[in-house]
Amino acid sequence: MAVVLEFSDVRFSRGQRRILDGLSWCVDSGTTVILGPNGAGKTTLINLAASVLTPAAGSITLGERAQRRHLSWWRAQVGWVPQRVAFVPGFTVQQQLAYAGWLAGLSRRAARTSADQSMERGGLTEFASRRCDQLSGGEQRRVAIAAALVHAPALLLLDEPTVGLDPEQRARFRETLRDAASRASSVLLSTHQTDDLDIASDHVAVMRRGHIVWHGPTRQFLRLGGTGGGTQARAERAYQHVVTGDAQ
Repeated sequence: MAVVLEFSDVRFSRGQRRILDGLSWCVDSGTTVILGPNGAGKTTLINLAASVLTPAAGSITLGERAQRRHLSWWRAQVGWVPQRVAFVPGFTVQQQLAYAGWLAGLSRRAARTSADQSMERGGLTEFASRRCDQLSGGEQRRVAIAAALVHAPALLLLDEPTVGLDPEQRARFRETLRDAASRASSVLLSTHQTDDLDIASDHVAVMRRGHIVWHGPTRQFLRLGGTGGGTQARAERAYQHVVTGDAQ
């Protein structure tokens, strides 16, 4: 697998609190799920990759291009879905997607065309004229993903995307994400829920106290959880195995 995203000795603090202290990690192509408890630094990592935050030290590269030196190019290559989704007040789904495309550098005409295509691929055409703030939480999450993909990014970043979704919404979200993964070279998804591993991830990383303490193929991670039970049970055991320091 080709390395898509690389963090090299990245440091970031908020006030007096050091959140990332020399983090180095290579993210492969495909879908990677970052597991970790609240406060582990997952959101900070995602926001740094999205260029929403700037590291105090170290470098972040996509392919062979450094974020600091190619910021406009970087933002055209990355789609970002934050944990708390926000839309332009009063915008319809079609307007929001077209606006997202324009912000990413598309012309107005290309943005409108891409918005229509993104709605069709995401099963959102029926909501085209609906205001985003009138949609359900699950529908809003689907719109946010469509907006992040409207400019055909190479990297899709999602921060805790299943928080607040009911089982039916989670199932629909997984379908949306599988489609998204087929259109982006790499997907990086953060979560504190081990049952999100059934999203058909290729890789798993476990984050604890600002460090990646384990990363590898999903099948290798699940083997740490033994053979009994389904994917969720094995993932939970594997996660506990890693965070207690027993994994090699």
